[in-house]
Amino acid sequence: MNAYLEDIRKALDKALCLQHYPSQVVERQSRPEIEFQTTKAVLLAPITIARTENERCFIERSINSVRVSIKVRQSDDIEKMLCRKFARFFMQRADNFIILRRKAIEGYDISFLITNTHLEELVKEKVIEFIISFMKDLDKQIKDLKIAMNSDCGPQLGSTCPNLEPDLEPSKMKDQRSKNTNDELVRLLSFIFNIPESPQM
Repeated sequence: MNAYLEDIRKALDKALCLQHYPSQVVERQSRPEIEFQTTKAVLLAPITIARTENERCFIERSINSVRVSIKVRQSDDIEKMLCRKFARFFMQRADNFIILRRKAIEGYDISFLITNTHLEELVKEKVIEFIISFMKDLDKQIKDLKIAMNSDCGPQLGSTCPNLEPDLEPSKMKDQRSKNTNDELVRLLSFIFNIPESPQM
């Protein structure tokens, strides 16, 4: 894991050498070229850093912006569910993270967009450290929550079932347990990252 993150750190350090670039399409405007991709001359070759087939980082580069997309390792259905909930939780609160994209690119779980404007206000090394720490913490939190869910499976099932009506169908029982788990997960994530449970409008 450390070697994988170190390779990403080095690639980001090289990629985040950004500068102002006025749009060649829209007069008197500057926009992230990596998002619009209207001027091919300022787009650089993307970089893929993979730890395994299911865990990789995709770095797309241009003269004034960089898009970083992360695919988190998901070995089973529980990890897939947790990763999906994490991603949705963060993307709904993208404004709290400044560089987080509201929607990941296809095939990845989380995407960041860093522009030259961001680096005028933020320290490049701090931005890189944030992304590396985010990846490390996300992997750790998914593993820890999976262990917690597995160890608490019995008590959670026992506490949920008494609240169900006796004549509920199995599918409805499953939906109710899933809703309770989702609500608990959102509350836990809000506590861990100290941000509101509901997205700001």
